[in-house]
Amino acid sequence: ALINTQLELTTVLNAVCAETARILDAELVTLALSDERRKTLSVAASAGKLQADQLECASIPRARFEAQLGERGYFVSPRDLQTDPAVAANDPLKRSGVRSLATVPLRYGGETIGALAAYTLSSGRTWTRDEMALLRGMADLAAQAIVNARLFDAQMNHAEQLEERVAARTAAVVAANRMLQAEAETRARLAAELDQRRLSQALLEATHTLNSSLDLDNVLERLLSTLAQIVTYDRALVLLREGNALRVAAARSLDWNQARRERIRWNDDRLQLAVRVGWPGFLDDLHSETLFDELGEVKAMPIRVGVPLIARDETVAGILLLYRADPIEFSENDVGIVTTFAEEAVVAVENARLFGEVHRLAITDGLTGLFNRQHLFELGEREIERALRLKHPLSAFMLDIDHFKYVNDSYGHAVGDEVLCTVASSCRTQMREIDIVGRYGGEEFVAVLPETDLYYAYRIAERLRAHITKTPIEIGERSIQLTVSVGAAQFDPTLHNLAGLLDRADVALYRAKQGGRNRVETLKIQA
Repeated sequence: ALINTQLELTTVLNAVCAETARILDAELVTLALSDERRKTLSVAASAGKLQADQLECASIPRARFEAQLGERGYFVSPRDLQTDPAVAANDPLKRSGVRSLATVPLRYGGETIGALAAYTLSSGRTWTRDEMALLRGMADLAAQAIVNARLFDAQMNHAEQLEERVAARTAAVVAANRMLQAEAETRARLAAELDQRRLSQALLEATHTLNSSLDLDNVLERLLSTLAQIVTYDRALVLLREGNALRVAAARSLDWNQARRERIRWNDDRLQLAVRVGWPGFLDDLHSETLFDELGEVKAMPIRVGVPLIARDETVAGILLLYRADPIEFSENDVGIVTTFAEEAVVAVENARLFGEVHRLAITDGLTGLFNRQHLFELGEREIERALRLKHPLSAFMLDIDHFKYVNDSYGHAVGDEVLCTVASSCRTQMREIDIVGRYGGEEFVAVLPETDLYYAYRIAERLRAHITKTPIEIGERSIQLTVSVGAAQFDPTLHNLAGLLDRADVALYRAKQGGRNRVETLKIQA
C-alpha cells in the first residue's frame, strides 16, 4: 500500500528499498536508476542497516550490469563473497562485510530503467527461488511505481503552468484518490478559463466586426447576428433615438419590413429617468406602447433584457431589447455580457451614423436635400451603363422654375430658397422610388428615370408639373403661384453618356420655354 500511494519520486524509491529490505530481511537494499546520458546505473535510494556509501560503488556501467544478468535475467553471487578467492581483497563489497548479493533489473516497456539489489552480511545465506521471485515482483512493482511517479511529476509541472494562467494553485496530491479530485478541479478551472477566453475572443471579434463597416444598417445587422453567437435569445430589436422618438432601426426574427416603419414617441426626460433608476419599470412601459400592438408576435413575448445605448455625451442613443419565449431569465453573467457588448456597439453605431451624415452631406444639395450635381451624374452614369447592358429603356427630364429671377428680385432670396425647397419636396413626393432626382444648378432640377420610355417619362413629368402648379407658397397675406417648364428625352446608344441625354432634354426644355412655359415638351429619338 505504501508503494502505491506515494507518488513523489524520491518517496517511491525509498519506499521500495525499505519494503524490500523488510520482506527479504536484508541488511541493505539499493535501487539504482538508469542514466541515459552517461549509460550507467547510479544508486538513487537505499535502506537497511548498512549505508550504501560504504559500498563505494555508487554507479556501474549499464553494459556491465546487462552482462552480469546474462540469459537468466538476474544475478546472484555464487559463493560467500568473503571467502570467494575470485573476489579481490580490496573489493568494496568484501571490505563492507557483504557475503551475498542478489540483483534484478527494473524493466518497463522492454527497457531497463534501473536495478534492485539486496545485500546480506550473514554467512551461509542463499537466495531461494521464492525469494528471487519476490525480488523480481518488487522490482516490477517498483518499475511501475517509478513510471507512475515520473508521469505524475510531469503532470504536476504541467498543472503548475496552468495554475499561473488561471491564478489558482492546485492542492498537493499525496494520494491517488486526491490526485483524481485535484485533476477534476483543474479540469473545471480550465473549462472556466476556456469559456472566459472564448467570451473575450468573441467580444474582441465582435468589436472588430462592428467597426469594420460604416454602413449603419450593416452595423446593426452585424450587432444582432454577432450577439446571437454569444447569448441565446429568440428575437431582438434595436431602437434608435431620432429627436423625441424611438425608431425600430434593426430587428431579428421579426417582419423587418413592418418593424422598420414603427416609431415610439418618447420624450428625452423619460429616457434619462430610465437610465438613472434602472430599466425594469421602463421596459414594462415600453412593452405596453402601441408599437407592439402592431407587432403582435413581439407583444406575446416578454422583454428579458433591455440595455441602453449610451452615447459619448452620456445621452441615450437607443435601446437594445432581447426577447426569450421560455420563462428562464437571463443570468447576471448574460446581462453583463450584453451590457459590455452594447458599450462596444454604441461606438460603432455612432461612427456609422456620423459617417452616414458626412456621406449624406457629400452627396446632397445643402438647401433642398436632393442629390447634388456630382452624385446625380455618378448615379445617372450607372443607370446609363445598366440600360445599355440590359437594353432597357431610360429617360430623363430637366425642370426649370418659371420666372424664378422675378421671385428672387421681388421677394428676396429667403423666399427664393423656400420656392426651391417646395419644388424639391414635390419631386420627392411625386417621383417613384427608383427615380434619381437632383438639383442641377440654380433653379434647374434633373430626374433620371430608369426602366422608363419617353411616353411614361412625359406622364411622370406632367404629374409633377401639375402638382407644383397646385402648390402655392404663402407669404404673409399673399401667395406665390409656381409654374415650371420641363423638357424630357429618352436615351439611345448614340448618346453614349448622361451628359448627351441631358443635352437632348435641355433642347426639349428650351422648346417648353419658347412655347409659353408651364408645360412639358419631349424630344423624340431621331430615326
